[in-house]
Amino acid sequence: MKSSPEKPTIVGNKVSPKITDHAEFRSKVLTSSADALKQVGDKIDRVKEIFGEFDAIGLIATICSYGVTSVVKRDGDAPSGLLDGIEQHHLELLMALYGSFGIAGTPKKPSPPQIVQEVIDLTKDLDSAFLAFRLQRSNFDDEKGAKVEMVTERIRFHTQAVRNWGYFEHVDRITKEIFSTDDPSFLRVHGFKCSDVLTVAHFLLEHAESVIANRYDVLAAVRKGRRSKDIISRYFKFVEDLTGTPEEVLAALGKDVPRDHAFSFVMSHYELRIPSDLSLTPSEISEGTGIESSRVERVLERFLLERATPEVFDLERTFLDNPVWTHPILKNGESFICPMPMLFFSHSHRIFTELFKHAGLGAYLSDRRAKYLEDAVEKIFRTCFSEAKIESGVTWSLGSDKFETDLIVSIDNLIFLIEAKSHHLTDSALRGAPDRLKRHVRDIIGSSSRQSQRLKEVILAAQAGDQESQVICDDIDLPISRATRVIRLSISLDDLAVLSGMEEDLKSLDWIDESVDIAPYFSLADLRCIFEVLDSEIYISHYLLERQYFDRFAGMLGDEIDILGLYLETLFNMEPEEGAMTILSGMSGSVDRYFADRQAGSAKPPRPKVHPMLMRFLGLLDKRRKKGWLTFATTLLSAGDFREMGEVRKQLNILRKSVKKSGGDLKKPFCLQVKPPQVHRPIVIFALYRAKRRDKVRGSIDELVSRAFDEHPHESCMVVFIDIDNNRIAEGFFFAIREDC
Repeated sequence: MKSSPEKPTIVGNKVSPKITDHAEFRSKVLTSSADALKQVGDKIDRVKEIFGEFDAIGLIATICSYGVTSVVKRDGDAPSGLLDGIEQHHLELLMALYGSFGIAGTPKKPSPPQIVQEVIDLTKDLDSAFLAFRLQRSNFDDEKGAKVEMVTERIRFHTQAVRNWGYFEHVDRITKEIFSTDDPSFLRVHGFKCSDVLTVAHFLLEHAESVIANRYDVLAAVRKGRRSKDIISRYFKFVEDLTGTPEEVLAALGKDVPRDHAFSFVMSHYELRIPSDLSLTPSEISEGTGIESSRVERVLERFLLERATPEVFDLERTFLDNPVWTHPILKNGESFICPMPMLFFSHSHRIFTELFKHAGLGAYLSDRRAKYLEDAVEKIFRTCFSEAKIESGVTWSLGSDKFETDLIVSIDNLIFLIEAKSHHLTDSALRGAPDRLKRHVRDIIGSSSRQSQRLKEVILAAQAGDQESQVICDDIDLPISRATRVIRLSISLDDLAVLSGMEEDLKSLDWIDESVDIAPYFSLADLRCIFEVLDSEIYISHYLLERQYFDRFAGMLGDEIDILGLYLETLFNMEPEEGAMTILSGMSGSVDRYFADRQAGSAKPPRPKVHPMLMRFLGLLDKRRKKGWLTFATTLLSAGDFREMGEVRKQLNILRKSVKKSGGDLKKPFCLQVKPPQVHRPIVIFALYRAKRRDKVRGSIDELVSRAFDEHPHESCMVVFIDIDNNRIAEGFFFAIREDC
């Protein structure tokens, strides 16, 4: 997971070659991208030609039905799409092409398999053209301009391709909880309720899933035929309303047609039903949802994708502002079809914000979002940290200035300072407009980080003896001690992980003040995911504690769920190299699989990879819950990964035999010191002793800690005492902080 100028970059489990001549590489990339752009016009013309000759609705419906289907593998990997290399944004691009060239016209012939495949390939090619557009517009002639482009291009690529702002159950829950309101003015302006949109979207999604599932059930049943004639006979058996007879079909295919060819024919022929099976009339939706038909019709018309005028397709613009995002429904004769109902949920914030603003409810929605976010974050922490002291909307004063902290969670020696920001990036910022993006970065990321940092500085000053700071902490009832650890978080409704790991660049551009330490930024959906997967006060505390440092020391590029996947494997116990860039690819697999299985009915969450020796320590700490237990637990988890703790275990066994042999003589070795590579992580000393030497060993704490601080620059140190005579795995713990910290 590490890289340096001298070493290859590791991306998941793939290794990219080292680039030695960057000027030559850039020249080749620019030439290649220019060649790719020359072909864009021809590829768009070919799509237009196909839409003019073949049934475009059927083509779109068929490709989308395959494209939205995931395959759950048996080997434990994450579910993967049925069409290799096709993601949701490819299908959105295809629908946008349809909006320009495919709507209206006389009925056309169905698309044969080779045409379906050609359109899939063309969609992939046109999608990759976005990179070519951006490369041709790049300008890295000056250092500051290069950094601005780095930030804005990362946002643009995020806007172009990233749709998974949360797992469906989280997206669905958040969407319902924010937007489920039946304000009279909303109904008066739009002619339908906000809840109508959600209900119709759910019905369309469930209908599409049912159609696709039934299709594969039928094909699975047909495929059980052992011979070609069995395949065709079973096709007629399981599919109603087929014309002709099995014998006539077999005669047309040929007497000796191979079994696989017969099944391919069945698949292709059965595809012709996809658009009609997916299509619904307003009355059918009304019957299925209980919403009166007139309101259903208004919902469908409101989200209908209309023909683009003039017939000019702006490919580059479409990547960053696709009309399909807010108009995902197509007209199919007298019926309506939604090839990708997930669009309602992937783009729910954009869709509903537009609806509320049009109804004159923009300010109302803004207040609702803010209140909802604060309440939701508080509920998440209360559910997990049942013994914690939790205060929301805490106001405090520093001199003549008054401040407010959205949420303060105190448990054991940990204090969480949480800022909830319900703002969202505007469309122009998502398209990479530098001035607007700069304003959002300052207002959202910089502002929330500065708020939590200000109170953290007060806490640190109080720990150091500053009387004014101590008064502030006393006034808001903060339990301060030398061992107190402060964990800062910023939570939003939007997914801003795309800007993670860019603190240095944002500061050098003066988009964020140099004095501000950026707090880790989580979306509400990701926060819920973290709490549900880790499901332990110890692991959650450790994860959030170490996330304070991860972006800085790892040079991370990846989303929060990839980071969570990395944590499950390593506990963030990695030693980065100077100037390294950690590129996370596919690390979220175990988490993806868990939520896919959970949606299907049952699943066990993936567990952090923790050595059994540490598990015994953690279990003991969780059971006793004496003062400092979370500090001790998180320190142990930061001491080393599974392999390293296995080596520690071996060395402790060797030391145990030595201490037993020496009778616990303190002049002989009786300690094992574990020094993590990062100085923010405490040194851990395991002190083994015979029962008769207990008091002398416990009396050597100061000397042990002082020696460790003399030898290493770490900020803190923990001592674990183990009585080898009574087989007590942890007879006691002690935590110390360097005086100058």
